[in-house]
Amino acid sequence: MQKAIGVLRSNKYDVNIKTTGSDALAELRKNYEQYDLVILDLMLPKGKPEDEADRIPNILPEQVGEYIFEKMGQMCPNMPTIILTAVSSNMEGMRKALNARLLMKPVNAINLLKSIEDMLKGSGVGNKPNTTS
Repeated sequence: MQKAIGVLRSNKYDVNIKTTGSDALAELRKNYEQYDLVILDLMLPKGKPEDEADRIPNILPEQVGEYIFEKMGQMCPNMPTIILTAVSSNMEGMRKALNARLLMKPVNAINLLKSIEDMLKGSGVGNKPNTTS
């Protein structure tokens, strides 16, 4: 993923990385309007929230990403989202989401860049967005 982040930055994208589910929820809850697109890895660890609003319930680790995606739908339902996963099962609901695209890991940086550009064109957002993952 570091290579992909480097490619995004070299293409003038602002990248904000959150490494736990609770950190990602906190950032989106406070600042979602600053982002044009979210890259969500479904295997984020829960983390320990600073605010109770960002607490992730007692769910299996493999469900954390799905939970965040669901919460994003409530906070920012039109947010273009690229979902990264290593498993393709149980993704039907996410595949049907209008502003979501599923990419299988390991992620090819060029495919990720193309997916970002395609999604932003479809959402009417400008060329060089802020992204968060």
